[in-house]
Amino acid sequence: MKLITIFTATFFIFFNSLGQNKIYYKTAKKQNFHYVELNNEFAVVYKMGSYLDKAGTGSAISNIDTLIKTSEQEFKGSNYLLSNQLNHFYLQSANAKKTNLIIEPDLSKVNTELNNAYFLKSYFDLSDKLNKEFPLYHYSFRNGYYAWNKLSERNTNHDEFIKRTDKEIKIVYDSISNKQKQLTNTANFIKENASKIDYSILKDSLSKLPIEYCPQSCYFSKSVYHIAKANPNNFYRILEDFPSNKTIIYFAVDDDKEVIKQLKQVQGFDKLKKEYLKKK
Repeated sequence: MKLITIFTATFFIFFNSLGQNKIYYKTAKKQNFHYVELNNEFAVVYKMGSYLDKAGTGSAISNIDTLIKTSEQEFKGSNYLLSNQLNHFYLQSANAKKTNLIIEPDLSKVNTELNNAYFLKSYFDLSDKLNKEFPLYHYSFRNGYYAWNKLSERNTNHDEFIKRTDKEIKIVYDSISNKQKQLTNTANFIKENASKIDYSILKDSLSKLPIEYCPQSCYFSKSVYHIAKANPNNFYRILEDFPSNKTIIYFAVDDDKEVIKQLKQVQGFDKLKKEYLKKK
């Protein structure tokens, strides 16, 4: 996933005292594209860009700056100055020329682009959080693109969309994290007891783990590795008990030359050992 830093517009959201009748502006040029939300006392500038990935593309918010009203004609923030000159609105960033704003009457377009940016960023952050908490599991940021494509309401009010998205992300996180905590506990049990308990108990624990290739899910593979390292004989017992998953089991020990050396020295299991060494 790549964030493109060529920006495409500036929107200017004007609220009356009741927060209604929103008016939007954008830069006349397609470069240096921002959104700006304005009320009587402050303004919020959203610097926009695009996400680009093989799974899809989407809007991005690369920076948000809050501007405080300093006079009847100006709002100032850390990165931007917003000014009203002869009934024309201008946005200026540090060391840059003033950018003229023109009206954007399409509220649906504004909401859709802001919502898209927030939605994708929320899923990307979810991916980072889950993958840091559960290193034996991989949650793809590309789920954000797939989830967005399934949405039927993309142009709803941005504030309401944020609330709805935050609620959805929490539900997804809670569901996945609860499951991954259980799997982590099982994998940790195997790792800590691989050399201490009977193989039948290890086998039972293994059967509770998802059998998938890394990095999608490494619980099974890492557990097989710890069992084989603790007792090479048990590696062949696993091959006997999980015959349809031999390739995943082979890959589980591929990175440890010492374990492979010990597997070659195991007595018995001649057919399984011959088959394994042939694959090697």
